[in-house]
Amino acid sequence: MASKIKVDQIQTADGSGTIALQNQLSGMTSASMPTGSVLQVVQGTTDATSTSTTTTYTITDCNVAITPKHADSKFLLSANFNVGTRHHDIAAGFNFADSLVGNTTAIAPDATTGDGSNRFQAFAMQSAHPSDGDVDNSAVWQVPFEYLYTPSYQNTTTRTFYVLWKNSYYQSAGLIISNMNANQDDARDVRMRSTITVTEIRG
Repeated sequence: MASKIKVDQIQTADGSGTIALQNQLSGMTSASMPTGSVLQVVQGTTDATSTSTTTTYTITDCNVAITPKHADSKFLLSANFNVGTRHHDIAAGFNFADSLVGNTTAIAPDATTGDGSNRFQAFAMQSAHPSDGDVDNSAVWQVPFEYLYTPSYQNTTTRTFYVLWKNSYYQSAGLIISNMNANQDDARDVRMRSTITVTEIRG
């Protein structure tokens, strides 16, 4: 049998006042949550393959749409991104893009300046030279990365976060493939799945 304690009033230790307990959480809203509180978590996954030889490419299949609950929220962006190549010289940096800033604009510091002052959030590189000169030397990576993003403007408009890659080096006709398996031409191989997770944090 469940037990209940019913009292008319609880006083402070010195008897100078009372402590109100009724419905303490009923009025809790996102605005009343303290700084650093988690407001919501959303995740997107994809096992689709995307191929690119361009220097900047947005993975539109790997994205998360989120409507902020508070205008000055921060966002913890996390990705577990799978990528591969069938060419022996490739180097790619990974970042995040915000649809309200631009789908091909990195919102985290990246290495586009070339002066060493900025860095990619994550990096994958394949540099192998088969003795027979064959460029079809497959490699696959699982690339985890994250970034705490504080938008420069307050906004509760729905935004979409994307995974963005930038080829910092690729050989002629080189390519990188998202969610590539170990042998892209063999349907028996297990394909990979990429995820992106966005955690809204009270600012």
